[in-house]
Amino acid sequence: MKKLKLEINDITDQTGAVVCNSNLVLMTPPIGEDYWLYRVKLVKDQSIIGFPKFGCLGVGFAIEEDWNTNLPIDNYDDEKGFETIWNHIKHNKKYPAITKKMGMDAIRLIRQAYDRFGNVSTVSDKIKNGAIDIPEAGSPFELFSMIQKDIIKKVPKGD
Repeated sequence: MKKLKLEINDITDQTGAVVCNSNLVLMTPPIGEDYWLYRVKLVKDQSIIGFPKFGCLGVGFAIEEDWNTNLPIDNYDDEKGFETIWNHIKHNKKYPAITKKMGMDAIRLIRQAYDRFGNVSTVSDKIKNGAIDIPEAGSPFELFSMIQKDIIKKVPKGD
């Protein structure tokens, strides 16, 4: 099995919010394969992604047959929790080559990144403040040995 790589994308939370009759109404952000903060590519065009949604980090497959199947990583921080997420999203894996082990490893990497870097505002702030060292380069680059010797990769917008 190939080594999984975690990618970090500098995005803004696009959850919509309006106040209606003194009630806060939240609207689902544009969930899809291009809306992610953390991504682990698995097979061909399929990935497991972590994305901002309603103030937390949703985790699901980038390409889904049934839209919006995800769970918040905030509520799951152990193997049993990772398996709960996997069981909830696995029907969208798209390719038989994506195994439970791959999925669980990807979810674990996203949780580790979330624990280390946080959600959108904290990641963006850390990038801007230099806490996550991002060279000024137009191409993707890699930061080594940040999470269990796996590679974290920052992908410029448009990739």
